[in-house]
Amino acid sequence: MGNLRKVGFHDQIKAAGNAGRKIVGICLGMQLLFESSEESPGVDGLGLIRGSCKKLTSSISPRVPHVGWNGVNPEYPNSHFGALYENKDFYFAHSFHANPIDNSNILSVTNLENANIVSSVLHQNILGFQFHPEKSGNTGKRLLNEVLVWARNEN
Repeated sequence: MGNLRKVGFHDQIKAAGNAGRKIVGICLGMQLLFESSEESPGVDGLGLIRGSCKKLTSSISPRVPHVGWNGVNPEYPNSHFGALYENKDFYFAHSFHANPIDNSNILSVTNLENANIVSSVLHQNILGFQFHPEKSGNTGKRLLNEVLVWARNEN
């Protein structure tokens, strides 16, 4: 967030999001969409999605950081991102996870043995993935193509 503020992107991203422009965050980018994170106490996030990010603990995942391939389980039907419904794995590399205040913002969850974590979010024009679609093979490529179609769509 410090770097975004330093170069002036913080205000531009917030203004674009608040104006209805489509914004996509991947991994840390998704976490920055929220109001705050335990990773940087006292530092405000972009606040485009209400909620915060918390550190993964051994009560959630036996390995922190969580690195590797895991499936995603869609929470709400969404016609834009069919790749999430393919029952395929995506590549993750993270030590923090999102906790949206409004559960209707949760697009998918991922089971990490001891608990489910939020793996993707959608709030109006704001989209985030905790995993890396760009590192997730053909399914990730399909998802990124779906994101481009969604981003170009006015609705």
